[in-house]
Parts: sequence; structure tokens; C-alpha cells
Amino acid sequence: MKKTILKKIIAFIFITFLFTAYAEPWQGIKVKPAENTIALTFDDGPSPEYTPKILEILKENHINATFFVEGQFAKRYPELIKQIYANGNVIANHTMNHLMLTRLNSKSMQTEISGTNEIIEKILGFQPKCLRPPYGKHNKSIDDYAHSLNMAVLNWDLNSFDYERPGTQKLIAWVLKNTYNRYVILLHDGGGNRSQTVAALPAIIKGLQEKGFGFETICN
Repeated sequence: MKKTILKKIIAFIFITFLFTAYAEPWQGIKVKPAENTIALTFDDGPSPEYTPKILEILKENHINATFFVEGQFAKRYPELIKQIYANGNVIANHTMNHLMLTRLNSKSMQTEISGTNEIIEKILGFQPKCLRPPYGKHNKSIDDYAHSLNMAVLNWDLNSFDYERPGTQKLIAWVLKNTYNRYVILLHDGGGNRSQTVAALPAIIKGLQEKGFGFETICN
């Protein structure tokens, strides 16, 4: 048990360092929130079951977030994309089918990214400014292609591990304990059962506010 916990802590520190180091501004695109603020980000949606609930919580607390959407779901649920944006949130690119880009050939990699941009543009009239590669995996080829589309490549500072469904209270405690100034927090509104994320979100927001943090969007 102790070895498992230690391994998880080491992995968390390494991943946080790695992904923070790769967060690269591009063409003036904001990839970090301002001083004394936090950026909430949601991946793998939109989901007709969980995204509306998350949007309602954000609205009730008068804050906005950045949603890294998958093209396949954006195409399937365009009204949710419109609702996310109409509520003042930011739409960003999480590829078409959530495939690991580093394992694809060049043409398939480009289609995963540009195809999602095209779908979002058809819905909202503009293309997103950020790409978050699935699983956080990217390389120079992926970065160069994203940059050719005037997109920043952005991961996160804190992985909430909400996809592991550790329990609502553990999820809240993990995020509040490990969030620091100007952090980008990874959460999920799709890709599986996100009931714990929905349940934890009000307490996460309240707890971060009690620590003196405000909230900002990124990728705008």
C-alpha cells in the first residue's frame, strides 16, 4: 500500500513538471491564468448527461471554465457546444476521437486536430486557440502542426484523477490540497461516469475561493 502511494506521488510530481514545462504560449494566446487565479478545464465532452450539470454549477457560482471538446461529440451535440460558449466559457480542441497522437501517422494526426477545428468552426464560426493532446502526449511534429494552425499546445498543472472515480470527498481533498497559484486543473465532463466530478465541483470551487483564489478562462 505504501509503495503504491509513493509511486503515485512520484508520478504526480513528474507529470506535473513535464506538462507544465510543455505549456507553451503561442501568438499571444493565454495558457496560464492571472496571479491569484485558477483555471478549471474539462476534457472529453460534451456529454448530454454531465456537461449541462457542470455548466449550471459554474453559472451558479458566476465563474467560467475552458472545455477541451472532442470533435466526435461536438458534431453529435452542437447545441451543447453553443450552450458552453453562450455561458461565457471557452471551447478548445481535444482531437476528434481521443486517439494518442504520437502513435498516428502524420495525415491521421493532422485530421484528428484539423477535423475538430472544422466542426467547431461550423458550429461557432471560429476555430479554437488551443489543442490539448489526449493523454498529454505530444512531440515536435504535433506542436509544429498545431502552431501552423495558430494554436497553442496546452496540458495541465494538476491532474485531478477524477476519471479514476476515487470518491467525491477524496477528489475534493486532492484538488484542494494540491492546487497552487495560477494552476490549470484537469477535470472531465465526458468520457465516462462523471457523477463524482459533478458532485465534487461545488466544494472544489468553494474551497479554492476560501484559499483566496479567483477563476479565469484560458485559451482566449
